[in-house]
Amino acid sequence: MLRFLSRIVLIAVSSSVVVPYTAAMLCHLLYGRQPLKPRTLVRSLHPRRVYALSVVIVQKLALCVRYAPLYLHWRQYYLTASRAILLKNLAFGRNNCCLDLHLPVSHRVTSPSNKPAAKPVVMFVYGGAWSSGNKSMYGAVCAQLVQRMDVLVCCPNYSHYPQGCVDDMIQDIVDCVQWIYDNIHDYGGDKDRVMMIGHSSGAHLCTMALLEMLHDQRLHISPFPPDVSAAAGMLFHESHYGRLLSDPGRGGARDPLEDSSGSSESFAVVSENGNGNGESQATSMLSSVGSTSSSMVEVSREDTLPEVSPPPPSTQQTVSQTEESADAHTQQGEGEVRAGGDGSEPVKQSRQDSGEGEEDSGEEEDDNDSIVTVRPKEIERHATLIELARSIKAFVGLAGVYNIGDHYKHEAWRGIEDLSGMAPAMYGPDHFERFSPTTILLSLDAPISLPRMLLVHGTADYVVPITSSQKMAENLARVSADVSLRLIPDCDHYDICFDLMNPSRRYHSSLMTLLLETANSVF
Repeated sequence: MLRFLSRIVLIAVSSSVVVPYTAAMLCHLLYGRQPLKPRTLVRSLHPRRVYALSVVIVQKLALCVRYAPLYLHWRQYYLTASRAILLKNLAFGRNNCCLDLHLPVSHRVTSPSNKPAAKPVVMFVYGGAWSSGNKSMYGAVCAQLVQRMDVLVCCPNYSHYPQGCVDDMIQDIVDCVQWIYDNIHDYGGDKDRVMMIGHSSGAHLCTMALLEMLHDQRLHISPFPPDVSAAAGMLFHESHYGRLLSDPGRGGARDPLEDSSGSSESFAVVSENGNGNGESQATSMLSSVGSTSSSMVEVSREDTLPEVSPPPPSTQQTVSQTEESADAHTQQGEGEVRAGGDGSEPVKQSRQDSGEGEEDSGEEEDDNDSIVTVRPKEIERHATLIELARSIKAFVGLAGVYNIGDHYKHEAWRGIEDLSGMAPAMYGPDHFERFSPTTILLSLDAPISLPRMLLVHGTADYVVPITSSQKMAENLARVSADVSLRLIPDCDHYDICFDLMNPSRRYHSSLMTLLLETANSVF
């Protein structure tokens, strides 16, 4: 009997050591983001880290069982949804991304005569530790938002690590806002009434995109005027692009982010505060009064945004033009421009004489003396970043990550920092502050015109600590933003998003009520 008990104890003790260490080694070999150098391997096999990682593995397995019914639910919805309510894989942006557009059933346009009023638009950005996730997983969430809020919902994919880094992801979010601004009217949406909802890392990308769209306000400069020669796409100031820092002709040093993915030309990699010197130059754009409470932070404000000044006219060549008819066209002749379509008399074109008299031979005429005709044409104007920011009326962050440095410490405490894609996606610890919204807000000396901000967090969240949203709310209140913080008791990191899929879920009603209140206050 004693031998049997000792054998049981030996098996239990050995299993408690062998199984966790084996699992830890397999995880680092299969999913590790860092090279397995001796120092890294020794650190990853520290007893505390091994058992912390074992807890994470058990939690992941429990989640798979817990959310299996929801998996079947969203999978069935996405495969069976008709084109009347779901348009899949609409291309947008410069990184070959696609988005899904969810439409209300009653909003389908059958003819121009019965075209309904334009509806607000919700942009849902999912999470996934900057390295995983897909828009198809959140089709059921978007369907509930459409049904309960009576809006159009846009759910984009974006560049995950290692296909792209954080600047690519931020660029994708801005590109999606640009797509909504340029195209949503074709589907019955209102480009000037947009609400962003982000979960976890998606909330981080949304706030970074908002701050970058307000880049000019943060630096106390006027918005860069639109380039009339641009054919399509968004327009960014040259100084936004990190690659210019490594241009030898400019005498600058090598850009530390030069190893970004090839598709990256984001303006989000300049410095912590958006400029090459890392200086904090905020602008006073708003006058507002802030008030805070233990459960909510609310601030009222007035939006006042600078106007975009048109580009100066070209003075390289002086040409006289006729504007007698709206559909006038020009015809080149010998020393005259003829306005067609109405039988009018020729209009003389001004020319410069050479000073030696007019030559008889037209063949020897100098190119500078040739007649130049100019036909005015309409040039499509594209929205500036400031205008895109103005179209966003509210942002809702669900269990968002707003300080990369703090979250890295939390990942290290859980023993998963070497398995997470966050650190390499941010170009390493040296650039954590650059991509942390809370740090950027701390650098501001005056308010900026952010939309209404609602931060929602569950008190039982062990993936992203509740302090993430609390610090973000404090820093937003510091710059007089219109911010509210809502805490949901006993709600964890996954329920706060997945419970939106099904009305029968525990937190569905509470979450939807918060979203409806926010939408009604801004739309």
